[in-house]
Amino acid sequence: MLVVQRLSGETMFMRLDQTDVHLTVASIRGRDKVGLTLERDRLGERRGANIENFWLSPDQTFQLDPDRSFSILQIAGDKVRLAFNLRTEDPLHRLEVWQAIVRETGGSNGSDGLSGSPVPK
Repeated sequence: MLVVQRLSGETMFMRLDQTDVHLTVASIRGRDKVGLTLERDRLGERRGANIENFWLSPDQTFQLDPDRSFSILQIAGDKVRLAFNLRTEDPLHRLEVWQAIVRETGGSNGSDGLSGSPVPK
């Protein structure tokens, strides 16, 4: 499990098999609900092809697929703690870090073997 903290409007990036996944904290409602936007794009497809908007409460889990999930651990003011359960080979980055990796690799989107940071177990 990897725990990260995000503010409203901030995004996490994951590459799950051949799918890029962007998870954005869209809004925070008090201490009991977080509005999330999940965008899944198969490599080679245009961005925004598959978007889901939903609310999660602390201790609820969202299954990305049978082996991968994330949950809301805590809401504190404008900050949300998210816990990710992914495979060790799945890269997980803050979106701004992923964008820097892409810039530094000459525009590569990672399909050439760039693995990103493995998720610790």
